[in-house]
Amino acid sequence: MHAIIPVRSLVMILVCLAFMGVTYSEDDDDAKVPAASTKPSSTDRDADPKKDGAPSGDQVSLTPEVIAHYHITTAPVRRTALTAPVIAAAEVGYDADTVMDIGTIVAGRVQEVRVHVGDVVAAGDILMTIDSQELGQAQNAYLEREGIRAGAEADAKLAQATWTRSEPLVKDQTISSGEGSRREADFHKAQTALLTAEAALAGAENTLRLYGMDDTAVAELQKSHRVSPRVAVRAPAAGAVIARSVTLGEIARPDQEALVVIADLSDVWVTVSVPVARAPDVAVGQPVRILVAGMSQTIPGKVDFVPPGLDPQSHTLPVRISVPWSSGLRPGMFATVAIEVTDPKAAEMTVVPSDAVFSYGNARVVFVPVPQAAGSFKACRVVTGPPEGDGTPIISGIEPGDPIVITGGFIIKAQLAKGPADED
Repeated sequence: MHAIIPVRSLVMILVCLAFMGVTYSEDDDDAKVPAASTKPSSTDRDADPKKDGAPSGDQVSLTPEVIAHYHITTAPVRRTALTAPVIAAAEVGYDADTVMDIGTIVAGRVQEVRVHVGDVVAAGDILMTIDSQELGQAQNAYLEREGIRAGAEADAKLAQATWTRSEPLVKDQTISSGEGSRREADFHKAQTALLTAEAALAGAENTLRLYGMDDTAVAELQKSHRVSPRVAVRAPAAGAVIARSVTLGEIARPDQEALVVIADLSDVWVTVSVPVARAPDVAVGQPVRILVAGMSQTIPGKVDFVPPGLDPQSHTLPVRISVPWSSGLRPGMFATVAIEVTDPKAAEMTVVPSDAVFSYGNARVVFVPVPQAAGSFKACRVVTGPPEGDGTPIISGIEPGDPIVITGGFIIKAQLAKGPADED
């Protein structure tokens, strides 16, 4: 038979176990990150943060998995001249230095369109073909002038041969000296006609090249004598098609706006509209932070160009920042940009990131790594000044060069707030 323990006795046993410090806990099977442990220091164990507003001095030990999961990182404290950043609205656009407006230099009907918006093209790719009456006429003119040049060349050769044969005939008086002079004049006249024909042919060839025909096409025309008035419009450089206004069958003209627009998508430009009052504070090379609504992270960059004058319409200074396409910024986006400026006249002070400062009890603290205790951190009370942008000046509590937690401090605060296990 099993012994039956009375209820009163069972209660007494549980109470005794509780005073002995024995507790029962259930494991959380769904926990993905190992829990951190808190460990009171020997000197501050009895400190009461509720009494004096200071942190208790407890330290927290975190596993490498927790540190990696919450991206807890440290960096040394630095001294710098703290100045309010220039914060202004901005718009993302294409890199204007790489935008190519492509049109046609001959009028004609569009017979083929090979690209669409979004297509990536290489230099020399055919974008469209146009049947041009102007090009056909230019090819006819070239062939005509080629025939004239060939005839002039034959006449010049004949005149030269006739004059050459006349020289000994004049000497032996077979022909008169007047006849010899006439043949010489005919030769010079034929030479002049040949030079004129060659110049006219060169002009006709230049016209063909202006219409887009290359050496191969001109040589083929000269060989075949077949007029082909179709001109191919090609991409001058590699890029992506960002606009296309041409349609199949329409008449394209040289005075039209761009039929196709291509841009290199390696970078985008962020144009910041800096107010006049802050314009003197901005300079090339200053670091910036770009924030777009809907994007979780800010994008770093640097000021690339500061123009000498204001935009005549907005009366702001259009400061330019070049950002890689891989950043996720796209033309047409609107952003807010913070330009970090430094006043050389401002006094240097100890500055930490504002995100590294926490309220703990009634105090302001930063978290610092415990020396010779890997993965352990403790709160360090600091006296702070008013924050400026993302920086907070430190009046006392830490010194330049001291390491502090700059990211992930919230998990350290949360673990410290739990207090030492089994101590109330």
